[in-house]
Amino acid sequence: MVLKERGYRQVSLPIALIERIEKYLDNHKEEGFTSIPEFIRQAIREKVRRAATKKP
Repeated sequence: MVLKERGYRQVSLPIALIERIEKYLDNHKEEGFTSIPEFIRQAIREKVRRAATKKP
């Protein structure tokens, strides 16, 4: 698989979630996201960072 060779994997998201993200980005242009994938990557990074700093 080409994506895996380049260090990427694919994930599937529900269309309803993608539509919610599109609407959010349309209404919050000041945040500077230029694409849905950019927004999703940032959201995942933040979630992983918060999870890593949580006390058990």
